[in-house]
Amino acid sequence: MEYNAHALGNYLGYTMTNSKEALEYSYKTGFRFFEVDIHRTSDGHFVAYHLWTKTDADNLHIPFNVENPVPDLKTFLNYRYLTNVFPSGLTPLTLENIFDFMKKYTDVTVMFDLLAGYVDRDNSELMQTFAAKFTDKEIINRSVIETYSLNNARYLYEAGYPNIQPWIDISENSEKEFQSIEEIIDFIKKYNIKNVSISFWRIKAYPADRQALSQAGVRVFCPIPQGVKIKEAKQMGIDVATTDLPMCRGLKTKFKRIRYRLLSHLFFGKKAKKYKEKYKNLSVCSIK
Repeated sequence: MEYNAHALGNYLGYTMTNSKEALEYSYKTGFRFFEVDIHRTSDGHFVAYHLWTKTDADNLHIPFNVENPVPDLKTFLNYRYLTNVFPSGLTPLTLENIFDFMKKYTDVTVMFDLLAGYVDRDNSELMQTFAAKFTDKEIINRSVIETYSLNNARYLYEAGYPNIQPWIDISENSEKEFQSIEEIIDFIKKYNIKNVSISFWRIKAYPADRQALSQAGVRVFCPIPQGVKIKEAKQMGIDVATTDLPMCRGLKTKFKRIRYRLLSHLFFGKKAKKYKEKYKNLSVCSIK
C-alpha cells in the first residue's frame, strides 16, 4: 500500500491546513505524493482550501463572515493560519503555487481534490474552467483531479483533461444512475479511468466492490478515518491510503524517501511495476 499526504500533510501535529509549511515539511520528511483541497474564491481564482464554512475557518483560526463566507483572492492571501499556535502563522497557497512547487520538485505527484465540485455536483462550466488551468503537459502527467460526481468526471474528460479520479461514496450519497458497482465500472471503462477514490465505509460494508474495481484494473484510493489503523487499511486491499499521519524519521528514512521517489511520482509511469517489486518490502512507519 502506498500513501499520500492529506491536505498537504501533517505539520507539527496540525492537519487539514493545505498550507505552504505543511507541503514543504511533508516533502522533507519523505512524502512525494500529495492530496490538496481546491476551492474557488469569490472572484474566480482556485486556491488550496477545504470548504468555506465557519468550522474550517475556526480550525485555521481565521476570520469568517457569515454574510460573505467566500473571500476574494486578495483577502485569502492575507490570511495567516493558526496564529494562535505559530507566531507568524501558516501561509495559504494558490493553485499556481502548487504548480510552481511541482515544477521545482519533479518527483512530486499531486491529487487535486476539487471540493467546489462537491458543493456543485453537476457543473460543466466549473470543470471546464478548472481543466483549462492545466496547460503544462508535465504537470498534467503528474497530477490527477478528484471529482465528487461521475457527471463532473465526464465534463473533465470532455474538456480534455485525462487523469480523472471520481469519488465513489456509499450508495445513498451517490447519483441515482450510478448506484451499483457494475454501472460504475461501465463508466470507468468508457472513460479510461485508472484510479478511483472510494469511501472507507463503502469498502467496509461492500468488500466485493473493492475487489471488482481491482479486477477491472483500477487503483483504489481511500481516505483513512481517524482511529483506523493502517494495518486494517492494508487488510482491506486499499492501494493508496490518504493519511494525516506524518512520515517517521529514523534509520530507514533514506530508504523510505527512495521508495516514495520511485513509487509515488510514477503514478502513471511505465516503470512503476518494476520499482514496486524491487522496493515492496520497504514500508512507512506510523506514529502510534
